[in-house]
Amino acid sequence: MKMRTKLFIGFGVLLLLMFALAGIGLNRMTSIDRSLDDMYKNQYEKLRLISLLKTDVYNLGKNTSNLLLSKDKDSQIKNEEAIQAANSKLNVTMEQVNNAYTTEAEKQIANDILDKSRKYISLQGQIKQLVVNGNMDAAIALRGAQGTELQDDVMTSANNMTRFQENAMNSALKNAKMKNSETVAYTGLLTLIGLFLGGGVMFWILVGLTKGLHMMTGMIRNIETSGSSSSQRIHIASNDEFGDLVRVFNEMTLVIEEKSESERALGKLSSDQAWLKTNLAHMSTMLQGLQDLSGFAFSFIGEVCRMTESSYGAFYVKKELQGQKYLQLYSTYARSSNDQITSNAKLEFGQGLPGQCAQDKKAIFLKEIPPDYVKVSSAFGQIAPLSILIQPILFEDEIVAVYEIASLKTYTELHLELAEQLSESMGILLNNIRGRMKVEELLRISQNLTQELQNQSEELLTHQNELRGSYDKMERQAQELSVASKYKSEFLANMSHELRTPLNSMLILSQLLADNKEGNLTEKQIEYAETVHSSGQELLNLIDDVLDLSKIESGRLDLQRDTVMILEINQSLRRVFLPLAERKGLNLNIRIDEDAPEQIFTDRQRLMQILKNLLSNAIKFTSHGEVKLEIYRDRFQSSMVAFAVEDTGIGISADKHEMIFEAFRQADGTTGRKYGGTGLGLSISREFATLLGGEIQLQSSVGEGSRFTLLLPELSSDFQSEVLKQVATSHESAMLKQTSPPIPVQWGEPSRKISMDLTGKKLLLVVDIRNLYSLSNLLESNGMKVVHAENGIGAIETLKSDPAIDLVIMDVMMPEMDGYQAMRNIREMTQFQKLPIIALTAKVMKEDKEKCIQAGASDYLTKPVQVDQLMSIINLWLFNHSEEGSAKG
Repeated sequence: MKMRTKLFIGFGVLLLLMFALAGIGLNRMTSIDRSLDDMYKNQYEKLRLISLLKTDVYNLGKNTSNLLLSKDKDSQIKNEEAIQAANSKLNVTMEQVNNAYTTEAEKQIANDILDKSRKYISLQGQIKQLVVNGNMDAAIALRGAQGTELQDDVMTSANNMTRFQENAMNSALKNAKMKNSETVAYTGLLTLIGLFLGGGVMFWILVGLTKGLHMMTGMIRNIETSGSSSSQRIHIASNDEFGDLVRVFNEMTLVIEEKSESERALGKLSSDQAWLKTNLAHMSTMLQGLQDLSGFAFSFIGEVCRMTESSYGAFYVKKELQGQKYLQLYSTYARSSNDQITSNAKLEFGQGLPGQCAQDKKAIFLKEIPPDYVKVSSAFGQIAPLSILIQPILFEDEIVAVYEIASLKTYTELHLELAEQLSESMGILLNNIRGRMKVEELLRISQNLTQELQNQSEELLTHQNELRGSYDKMERQAQELSVASKYKSEFLANMSHELRTPLNSMLILSQLLADNKEGNLTEKQIEYAETVHSSGQELLNLIDDVLDLSKIESGRLDLQRDTVMILEINQSLRRVFLPLAERKGLNLNIRIDEDAPEQIFTDRQRLMQILKNLLSNAIKFTSHGEVKLEIYRDRFQSSMVAFAVEDTGIGISADKHEMIFEAFRQADGTTGRKYGGTGLGLSISREFATLLGGEIQLQSSVGEGSRFTLLLPELSSDFQSEVLKQVATSHESAMLKQTSPPIPVQWGEPSRKISMDLTGKKLLLVVDIRNLYSLSNLLESNGMKVVHAENGIGAIETLKSDPAIDLVIMDVMMPEMDGYQAMRNIREMTQFQKLPIIALTAKVMKEDKEKCIQAGASDYLTKPVQVDQLMSIINLWLFNHSEEGSAKG
């Protein structure tokens, strides 16, 4: 046969065998590829989900433990949020686990994991709720009784799934290797068949073809003998059938190598994870029982160097002195004698690589090491390391320690991963040791202090008898002072009542005479009546000054802070003092500076009382010239507002500046005789200024006038809101809200004057004889019918016999039954629960007014009664009473 025919026959047979071999090989390789791909994507992903679930369960348990260890509210809230986040993340992972497993065996294990995880989540929720409810002991008990067991159950089930998947992976890997072996066997078998069948034809092939066949045979044998290792490639430039065949074999070899590499990578990953877990568990077990930082540092750095094949190591612990943080060297591994580092080395944060690591809270990994940085020493000499790792140890994102290790090799990714995981887990152990050492130190200090106290107690016992005698004496003095204070308060209250009661009649009658409604008095008689009324008003002011001074000294003066408009102060003071200044021929100038605030937050009544006192003194002691008031922001203290009252009067000598602020003291005796006054005004004004958070400054000299400067804080709107909030929730506000009937108050709009015809209105006047004449004349002059009762019993009997009473004026201090009891009894009668009752009291203490409201008064007036005020309140309550009656009708 021709060579061409032989070649066709020979190559035809060989090509047929090669195509068969390639088909079987490709089919086997495709099957292996699918198996490995399925194993990588399926089993590896499932293993990753199980690992993620275990991490989420661990994080949830860790956050719950942190919650149980919370020491304050902010820490508790932070841990509760961390528990909620971990819970949400675990639920997402559980959903992924539920969807990831498809086989019946996998679903059975997955359902077991999910059931135990849900129980664990429910238990953590119960523990969290107990902590929120304040039952910390029950939460800790529940955590100890069930928490650890449930967590271990979840971990056990997860480990079962891990083993199941690992077995599945091993089985798949075994099948892949078996298929690979079968492929090699089939390939070898077909090759041998091809060789036998083509042996006779080979003699017909040219010498050049024989060489090519030998090369191809060598490659096939290389594949058979090398297995999964790298095979030799045949490089050929021809484009004939032989070249195509060689290229097919090269591609087949590449596929085999790639699959083998995937198998090795998967096996290495599993091996690395097992190595990590083993070393982490070993480290935790080894360090668990250590009691001090030195032992911890020595054991830790030695074991880390062994695990990472390091030849040098150092361990630093974070310390703090007077607020300055630094690193203290605690232990080293393989340190040579000529190292720059000393046994008690200290590094501040940011100093050197360990200090920078502590400051950044991040690991530092160096590969190119300077030759003089550090040396690894042995008996044979020294050598520089190839890589250095500096790793922080954190607890709750706070640095607790730093360690550095150096190796003659380059650290692998596995070594770096181990160092990172050790940093996370060792922070808890290290913090526990530090806490235990702190407790031991405190115990030692406590024992020393106990011993000292025991020694001192013997000395104290010797003084006890002396102190007991002194204490008894002081207690008797305190009781005497308490009784004296009580007598003083009762005296002031009784004095106020006894003075205001006759003063009430005098002021009312003198006001009626001065009004001269009947027109039968001469101008001189009207002037006499006005003089009597003015003198009575001055006496009332004196009584108020004495009471104010008493309340200040006893600490019972209450301030009512509110927003005070500066412009309103200006207008109010002008109305009062402009006529007085003009009467003496003085110029009154009130100026508000441009930088002065529009308003301040203070007690309006006390502020006006201070300013009126200063202005009245200025006008009193100035015979010519001017009196001026300047309101401006203090230039030295921008938060203070100044009210400066300046006059051109007699002035005050420097040695009298302090004396004039003392109670009942004036600059000299002639001042009182010439100008009048008691010397209380400035004393009370200075006390008021102090209570308001300010002060009064004085600049004066004899003959050159005086300048009194009142400095008060402006106070911010935030402070206003806080004060108003406190007032709104105070006990006094709550008491006022409980009164019945309520006092009508208009909010947010100016009050309107209510005027109605009082003719024929019947009023029950429950007062003593001293006030009856003046009050009854006043009321009857306005057309009202007045019915009188001398005490509370008479008032109740009068109301029962004559229920058509429109309004009651009730004095609180009466014989037999006082006004308080009478008002309580009246309010208990259904038909009189809405009857307006105005309490009349000579007591001006805040608690006295509250007592009236609590007893059932609709409103109250203090003696002596101002005619306009009395008539205004009567109009208001009769108007409201008639409005309620109309609404009911």
